[in-house]
Amino acid sequence: MKTLQIPFLIAFIFMYALVNVQAAPTATNPTTDKFNKYGLKATKTYTIDRFIEGVTSGDLKNLKNLLDDQFQQTVSYNGRSLTYNKSEFLEILKMSQNIVMNCTTTYTIVEECDDLSIVKVSMNFPTFVKTSYVTMKPNKDDVWKITNVSTVYGAEA
Repeated sequence: MKTLQIPFLIAFIFMYALVNVQAAPTATNPTTDKFNKYGLKATKTYTIDRFIEGVTSGDLKNLKNLLDDQFQQTVSYNGRSLTYNKSEFLEILKMSQNIVMNCTTTYTIVEECDDLSIVKVSMNFPTFVKTSYVTMKPNKDDVWKITNVSTVYGAEA
């Protein structure tokens, strides 16, 4: 009889575990973002990290969905200024898709509050520095979207 106690104890523990295990909750009301099909929200950190990965390594996964529909990028260099909308910006990034830039990238938060964040992204190349000021805000679903990027080029720091 003692030899049957251990198998019964193991079977009891196994049955107890099966009955009491709960699945992770699923989203009952996912947001309308295609990126967000599981009802998760893009935080400030997630959004800026995806932006940096997109511009430094050509990894464009989800970046399109993190740009506001009214997104605008302004690039200033040599006394000239060019402005791009969302589709033009993404087309430019597609040209360097999956190409890793030869730079070290850092970012600092310039200003942030509940409904706006401005982040300075510095890409230090061997001979110059590309600095972008990224403005983000949450949409009505509390998903942080990039609304504006202002980029300037400078000499090596």
